[in-house]
Amino acid sequence: MIKKILIIVFAALVLCAGITILSLAIKNSSNEKELYSTYYSLDEDFIIEAANGSMNQKKNTVEFIKTAFNSGANCVELDLTFDPSGVPYIESDPYNIKDGTLKLEQVMLMMKNEAPYKHCFIDLNVNGTENLSLIDELCEKYEMTDRVFYSGINLNQSSLVRELSSVPFYLTMEMHKSENNDYLTEAFNDISASGAIGVECELDDMSLLFSSILKENWMKVSFDNINDKNDCVKALLMSPGRIKTDKPYEVLEIVQNWQNNAPVEFYGIETTAEN
Repeated sequence: MIKKILIIVFAALVLCAGITILSLAIKNSSNEKELYSTYYSLDEDFIIEAANGSMNQKKNTVEFIKTAFNSGANCVELDLTFDPSGVPYIESDPYNIKDGTLKLEQVMLMMKNEAPYKHCFIDLNVNGTENLSLIDELCEKYEMTDRVFYSGINLNQSSLVRELSSVPFYLTMEMHKSENNDYLTEAFNDISASGAIGVECELDDMSLLFSSILKENWMKVSFDNINDKNDCVKALLMSPGRIKTDKPYEVLEIVQNWQNNAPVEFYGIETTAEN
């Protein structure tokens, strides 16, 4: 008798799991269908950023940078710190700087001179703000002014960053997926007052309403940790300025599919890109 009950319970659990998986598959398919039926709305400078150390590469290395740019990314995340004399290094901790640690200037030289990287971007995750004025000098020297930005900047640091450097930055904020008008107004005012080009957050912390408000006011939304197809589709439905991922090629493939399948208007007649 107990054996029969266990069999029935097990069968019920398998059935529930099957229904859950099927429901998720239907929902994911619905999101993808919605994306491909929506007008393609990404900016020309939309960024697919390879998360530092992704694709089984060591963080902050030339090997990681080259692998990222050869895998569909047009931007790499790198750590930025300074040695005691103010020289900028690609490292998260100044105490870890040693012979052979990659300098920011080496990266910029490579990206200026090597053809595959001439239109790619660098996201500098800032660990220490005191010498940021030197970054402006390097950007100008290597013609990278329009291809470098900062991340990891919080609200308390934003005024100092603006004072020291003209390099644009995303504001890191703890967001809440809320449509409360008071909350949205306060969050918008904080981002606007910071001088940031936009805000970086997790996908589940951003509402479609708030992303639309930001875009209408020429501010960008950036999503971190977008590493599966459904999350990528949901993120793209909010027309972000940047997606950071461990899988840049997969994100690029979805973006290209959207671009190829999205409806377009031709003399007032709605059709699809394939037509």
